[in-house]
Amino acid sequence: MKQSGFTLIEAIFSVLISALVITGIFTYFANSLRNVEKSEEDLLSIKQIQNLVTDLRHDVNHLEPFKTSTGIPIDGYPKFERFHTYRIKAFNTVSEEAKILEINPTKVSYNSSIDQTGKVQWNKSRKLDNFFRIPVKFSDQWDVFENAAVNLSRTVDCSKDFDNPILVQKLEAPLAVNEFYLFSNGEKILYRYYPSPHYFVGRFRLTLNDELIDAKHYGLNPKTQEGLIRSFEILPMFDHIYFQETVNEPYELHFQKLFIKVALLVQGNSDRGPKSKPYVVNFNVTNPQLNGDKYHKGIF
Repeated sequence: MKQSGFTLIEAIFSVLISALVITGIFTYFANSLRNVEKSEEDLLSIKQIQNLVTDLRHDVNHLEPFKTSTGIPIDGYPKFERFHTYRIKAFNTVSEEAKILEINPTKVSYNSSIDQTGKVQWNKSRKLDNFFRIPVKFSDQWDVFENAAVNLSRTVDCSKDFDNPILVQKLEAPLAVNEFYLFSNGEKILYRYYPSPHYFVGRFRLTLNDELIDAKHYGLNPKTQEGLIRSFEILPMFDHIYFQETVNEPYELHFQKLFIKVALLVQGNSDRGPKSKPYVVNFNVTNPQLNGDKYHKGIF
C-alpha cells in the first residue's frame, strides 16, 4: 500500500520558505521600529527649536530698560568690547522722503570714574563721529535700552553650565562663545551659543546678583547629544529718525523702535532625504512697550 507524506526535500523547502517569511516579517517590524524611533528623535529635535523660538519671543517681548546707580550694563562686564547696530531714517528736508541709513556696527566703550562717595561709575561713549562728522548727543533714557540688550563674544569656562554628565565632559575646556544678555521681567536672561564642535544654545535665568534660577539647552539630538544648530545670531537693531522739524532749527535724533533680529541655521536630523538638509529660521521681534520717540530725543 502506498503511503502519502512529505519527502525530506519537501520538508527542507517548507522550513526554508517559513524561515524566509519569518525573516521578512521580522525585518519589516524592525525597520518600522527604527523609523518610529527616528521620527520621535526628529520631533523632539524640532520641538527644541520651537521652544527656543518661543522663549526668545517671550523674553524680548518683556524686555525692560535697565538702569543702575553705577551705569553698569546688564551683562556686568563693562570692560569687554561691544558693538551696537543703529539704523536711521534720515530726512534732508521737511518734505523729502525718508532714506534708510545703515550704519556699521558702532563700538561702545565704558570708562570708569570714582564719585564723591568712592563708588565706581561707568560712563558710556560711542564712536559715531565717523558717520555724522559731528558729535552725537544721546540722552540718559537711551542708555538704559542699550544697557538692557547686549551682545558679547568671549572665552569662558562652561563646564558648570549644565548638570548633564555628557555635556559636562563636552564642555570641560574653555570655549569661545557668543552671548546675548537681556533684562526681561526683572531678571537677567543669558542666551549662550556653543559653536563648533558643539552647536547648541543654552538659556540661563539669573537674578541681578547672578544667582542661577534655571538653565535650559536647545538643539541637541535627544539620543546622541550631538548639536544641530550650526549658527545662531541675535542682533538688537536700534531705529532712529534723523530730521529737521522746522527750518533753521537743529537736526534731531529721535529713538523710534527697538527690534531684535534672530537667525538660526539648523542641521537636519536624518542621514538622507529632505530632513538631512540644513534649514534656516529667521524672525524679528519688536517689543511694543519700548517703541516711540517719547523715550529718547537727542539734539545735535
